[in-house]
Amino acid sequence: MKARLCSAIKPDGTPCRKFARARLPHCPYHHDLEKRARRRLRALRPPAIRLGPLDDRHAIQRALYRVIQAIAAGFLPPRQSTRLLQRIRLASNSLYR
Repeated sequence: MKARLCSAIKPDGTPCRKFARARLPHCPYHHDLEKRARRRLRALRPPAIRLGPLDDRHAIQRALYRVIQAIAAGFLPPRQSTRLLQRIRLASNSLYR
């Protein structure tokens, strides 16, 4: 029976060479390290942007400001930002007709 080794690469570029956990690709150290990194990324994720009702000019301006700030900070993926900006544009167009 062949023992599986950890598939992680150390910072100096060498392979880890420790035994991997059962049914997992990493040793206990690298598995915990990866788990902490995922938890840290989840904690840094910003809350979802909810525009709310866009029934007057000030609400549209506030929504546009929030979306542009999130785009500039890199929190919004292009698809979601496009959808939100389209919603704001539709509300703006329907408000002034």
